[in-house]
Amino acid sequence: MAEVTVFHDAAELELVKAKGWRIGFNNVMTRELERVWNLRTLLSHSLVWMVLINMILAMVIELVDSNTQLATTSLITYVLLSGVLVPMGAAVITSGAIIGEKKSGTAAWVLSKPVSRTGFVIAKFLAITSSILTTAVFLQAIIAFGQLSLAQHAMIPITGFISAVFTIILAVVFYVSLSLMLGTIFNSRVAVMGIPLALILIQLFLIGALQNLAEWLPYLLPGSLMEIGSSLVIAAETPYWPLTVIMTLSLSVLFIYIALHRIHREEL
Repeated sequence: MAEVTVFHDAAELELVKAKGWRIGFNNVMTRELERVWNLRTLLSHSLVWMVLINMILAMVIELVDSNTQLATTSLITYVLLSGVLVPMGAAVITSGAIIGEKKSGTAAWVLSKPVSRTGFVIAKFLAITSSILTTAVFLQAIIAFGQLSLAQHAMIPITGFISAVFTIILAVVFYVSLSLMLGTIFNSRVAVMGIPLALILIQLFLIGALQNLAEWLPYLLPGSLMEIGSSLVIAAETPYWPLTVIMTLSLSVLFIYIALHRIHREEL
């Protein structure tokens, strides 16, 4: 009589308690965090931002003579550097987040598992935003605060400085949301990266032109966050700043909504 061997699967099935968009969210969130929060990535990104922001700021501090000029010029330099370079970096870093996975087939493979498409996009937004804010905004802001306080031999006004950092945080949220939305619309990384970069540069010139039409008109654009941040650090009045904050947050939410709508309709 022939002997029959039966193999039993040792893996145990686990009951999935999450419902709706949270199905599989913990798994994709862990995957995204491991991707952007590994030691090598954090160190390399922090070093690059330190060179781009804090080293240039150190050179400006060395060039400025009087304490009065130092307080104004160096603070505004920090806001302008961060206000332009960090959004650009956010657009570049985020540009491949969805496009890369669509082209490699990883997105199709991941979403063939019990993972919601909403959770897939939200996990990318949270992981990328947290990484950029940590390496490019919070860490460099702490270093810049120390640099400026040491240069003036006194602590700089912390309220205005934190308010200025908040404008940079808003800009990061805006451009990460925009880049994720574009990643669900286009299949070319050039378009996903190029549109936000062009938008940043165009606003630098557009804001001046709009100001000639109406004083409040430039504040509809997220590019005004730099001017608002610069005004806050020198305690100047910015009467229309709520308009920019509301528009930036509203557009960011809209971009995420469109990204979710697109990813649900797309055949991966």
